[in-house]
Amino acid sequence: MLKIVSDYLDKCQFFLSCLKLDFVLYLFLFFLCSCSNKVLTAYEIPPKIIENVRKNDTVCNSIEEAIKHKQTITKLRLYKTYISIQDFENICNFNNLEDLDFQFCDLDSIPTSIKKLKKLERIGIRGSNLTSIPKEIGQCENLKDVNFANNKLSTIPKELSNLKKMEYLDLGHNQIEVLPDEICILTNLNTLYLGDNKLTYLPLEFGKLKKLRELLVYKNQLKKLPRSFGKLEKLFRLNVSDNELKSIGFSFYKLNDLWELNFKNNKIDKFSSSFSKKNSIHEINLSNNEIKKISNGIRKLLWLTSLKLSQNQISELPKGLGNLNDLNSLNISNNKIIILPVELSELNNLERILINGNKNINIPIEFANSKSIKYITIDKEDYKSKKKFEKINKNFEFYSVNE
Repeated sequence: MLKIVSDYLDKCQFFLSCLKLDFVLYLFLFFLCSCSNKVLTAYEIPPKIIENVRKNDTVCNSIEEAIKHKQTITKLRLYKTYISIQDFENICNFNNLEDLDFQFCDLDSIPTSIKKLKKLERIGIRGSNLTSIPKEIGQCENLKDVNFANNKLSTIPKELSNLKKMEYLDLGHNQIEVLPDEICILTNLNTLYLGDNKLTYLPLEFGKLKKLRELLVYKNQLKKLPRSFGKLEKLFRLNVSDNELKSIGFSFYKLNDLWELNFKNNKIDKFSSSFSKKNSIHEINLSNNEIKKISNGIRKLLWLTSLKLSQNQISELPKGLGNLNDLNSLNISNNKIIILPVELSELNNLERILINGNKNINIPIEFANSKSIKYITIDKEDYKSKKKFEKINKNFEFYSVNE
């Protein structure tokens, strides 16, 4: 249905919609789409229906025209459109506005009158030049979705914590140095993007964000993580890559929903966190750290499909990797590993093993009889292993990373 409206109005500079189609009209549109087995364009729909859709939309070609309809507009979305501060002040009088989205509109500030938008549920001002957010935004108490990514923000007002209904917050690609402690009382928050900022630490009470599902804090300057991270029991995806972490600092024991874990490009020297058989982690990336030893507890991660440990200082893999029956890809390249554990050759789903960069690594002959492994990467100079395995299994493939 939105596709129909969009196609019909695609020549407008922007449009603002508050559809109020009655139930019969909605069913008719759905019926047309189902019968045609494709997305209908405006030209394929009877004119009467188009007329009804148009009557129930507020369509404007300029901000001036939009101001005339300020009582009926619920959505305002602008892309690469110049907006003066006076324009923004006027927009703050749109009493029924629920969705405000400005992309690449060259804004450098938000007026304090933003507090007037009491019905606002979503605000997105991305790709502009914002250097600050007014504390008055904390009075927009119905906000659930806030996106200020790709700006020049260095601070965040603590009043943001007044938005108790907020579920989504994107502050990525800014210059933020400190996250206010008050952020931890946003108990309905499920998605938090903080990637590509200048954060050196996170609030100690971070674990209070009980509903948090997705946390991206990559490309910052974090040196450690709060122990309270171990209380984020709903966490599904965690990305803290490209920081300055020397240790993980919290337990995964209660994080049973965690699926993806990314700690690549840090300074971690050991991976010895506690795991549980209830953990559902599928992907772990610890590449490019300073890890010397991997905890035996990793054998409890029965759902693990991808394990990346490249560019570390590991000399020996932990026992029990043969328990990881779902493991599909193992990257241990550029380490100090001397021998590949035989038990890996018995895994039914393991297809890829990257071992190049481990000088003189010994590959047990059992790997030649593996029914699942499709290829192993080796150094160009390691012809001895290649020759030995080809005699046993003509279909066994080695790939040289230097060829």
